[in-house]
Amino acid sequence: GLVGGSVGLAVRETGWSAIGWDSHPDALELAADRGALDRTARSEDEAIADADLVVLAGPLSSIVETVGTLDTGALVTDVAGVKVPVVEAAAGQDLRFVGGHPMAGREHAGPAAATAALFRGAAWILTDDGAGDEDIEELARIVTSIGAVATQMTADDHDRVVASVSH
Repeated sequence: GLVGGSVGLAVRETGWSAIGWDSHPDALELAADRGALDRTARSEDEAIADADLVVLAGPLSSIVETVGTLDTGALVTDVAGVKVPVVEAAAGQDLRFVGGHPMAGREHAGPAAATAALFRGAAWILTDDGAGDEDIEELARIVTSIGAVATQMTADDHDRVVASVSH
């Protein structure tokens, strides 16, 4: 989609390699065609096999379901606009998880609207619930490298603040 595709474009612009998987083959193909991915994976497991960072981008229910089944030593984050359910799902897993929410968007959705510039100057919330300090610092470096401004808070604080000003 818009955010996942934009993450791919932005990290590739800074020299990272991006591998993607999506349950919707057309969206995956479009993201690859737009240059958001170096290659596509045939499965979620293939996509994360050698990953340093796993970014879960999709509907909240899919992110919650996926984070509850991941088996990886990579740093894991998400881009959901609601944090508590994701953080709770990750808490029961043996993951290096830091919840995230880039406060950026556009009037158009999907990978066709993705842009590497989407996060430049935007706040990117990092939730610190159960996250290790080193993992928070690593994710902060990554989001800063693509132009975002890392801001740390709890999932509960995030959801309360975002609900009052956005949702």
